[in-house]
Amino acid sequence: MLDLNYKAEDVQNLTEIVEKQKKKFEELRSQVRKLKFVPIEPTGFYSPIAFTSFDGGMFNVNFDPFELDIVEVADSYGNSKLRFAAPRGDKFSKEELKIMIEGINKNPIIKKFLSILKRESLYDVSEIIGSRGTLMELGEWACIFDKVLSSSTEEKTIILKDGLLRTKKIKSELIRPLRDELSKRKNHVKLIGVSKTSKIVSLLAAALLCEKIFPEGNIGYVEVPLELENMAYKWSGKGKLRPEDVKPLDYAFGTLYIAKLSKHRNLFVTIEIPRDLDGEKNIYSKEEILEAISYIAKDSMYSYPILGYPQTIMRAHEFAVRLGIPVSILRDEIMKDIMGGTDSVLGEYIRDGRMTREAVDKGVLGGGS
Repeated sequence: MLDLNYKAEDVQNLTEIVEKQKKKFEELRSQVRKLKFVPIEPTGFYSPIAFTSFDGGMFNVNFDPFELDIVEVADSYGNSKLRFAAPRGDKFSKEELKIMIEGINKNPIIKKFLSILKRESLYDVSEIIGSRGTLMELGEWACIFDKVLSSSTEEKTIILKDGLLRTKKIKSELIRPLRDELSKRKNHVKLIGVSKTSKIVSLLAAALLCEKIFPEGNIGYVEVPLELENMAYKWSGKGKLRPEDVKPLDYAFGTLYIAKLSKHRNLFVTIEIPRDLDGEKNIYSKEEILEAISYIAKDSMYSYPILGYPQTIMRAHEFAVRLGIPVSILRDEIMKDIMGGTDSVLGEYIRDGRMTREAVDKGVLGGGS
């Protein structure tokens, strides 16, 4: 019979392990106490734009036995910037991967991105190219830098990326040329990554609250020193971090900040702002960083549905998802293409199967049953 009469004292070495964890937390708190809170006011005159990629989980085109995903990158103004098809799943054959990459390489936005990196193909950009997630992220980066290069010098622009800028999807040696392009245009365009979750927030959130680093009723941010950052990230990009090494990650894009962007919610977001980590030089001044984060706070004050997270990013995500009638129309077009090039019996089977599913599931237009 299963014994459910568990007691804490019956767990060997539990007391010693818990005490050790408490000691580590106290050490963490002592380092967090040194962080300087920078208060901000939600101001700014920037014209923001954000890009995000849709992973296909909500945009599956399924006409048995045909299964594929449509990946889309859209901006916060509703412009579709990049769209491509991928077989369902992440295990592509060499032939499938070749077809995808050769097709995507022909896109003008991808070509411009490759020219920045001085590479001929997306094959040369990532160590893990054989993944749909990698292709989506590279597409998003390409659209971001298309906007960076085309931004007017007469209008200041902040480009917000959903998620941190640091990435393992791009070869570490190729991050420098991207930072260099931003540095050339730093007076009129800034790229900032914003994430709802991160390893650094998971590590520091409790200590930040216990030490009251963020005064109640205020919005602002703290800069995360490398010592604390390296406690959260264990992999440098080329190997495991050693505790005695205090140096930037190879795949990092810049400096991390933890910010609270709404007075009405204790949501900690992580912000990454580009910095020349190799030369240990700031791309943006402290005043420019303060100004940029102040704008993000303005965009997050009354954001919905996630209060305290930039509305611009959520708007871009909504456009990338493409639910409802646009998806239904595109599905119909794809079904016609499939049926037009197949055996008539198979075409009828696909059509009838589609009609049966729609009769049972009204979700084809994004609604419920």
